[in-house]
Amino acid sequence: MKNKLIYLGFIFFFFIACKKEEEICADLPEGWYDISLKSSNDVTFKDVYTTVLNNQSYIIGNPPWIGWQDTNTVLIRNGCEISGGIKIGIGYNGITNLTGVIKRNKKRYSIEGIFSYGTYNGGQGNPNPQWNTVTGTFEIKQK
Repeated sequence: MKNKLIYLGFIFFFFIACKKEEEICADLPEGWYDISLKSSNDVTFKDVYTTVLNNQSYIIGNPPWIGWQDTNTVLIRNGCEISGGIKIGIGYNGITNLTGVIKRNKKRYSIEGIFSYGTYNGGQGNPNPQWNTVTGTFEIKQK
């Protein structure tokens, strides 16, 4: 009987410990995060700092002690979903639109979802300028 309880306890602990990640509807903690954007032809990485404005808004960009600059943008959380535009210097105007969910893997937080940004191949000498949209997946992961 004692061996059965130990065996069942081990199985129970194994399933709890192996829980990979969970979608959460809570605030991200302030701090440094890595952003990675992956599309069919490109991968972009950048370090950013997240500051909590209130329980539904986050500033993504430079930390407060560096000073708020034009590279800061606000993401809005609506329940479990988070969305907005973030300036990371790619695309036509440098703004990348993000839509994703907040997740937690053990004690680390992340946002995972899809992104899109526009590109323009126009300019002098281009007889056929066109707008294009680049889409892919992204992850903003706590360091």
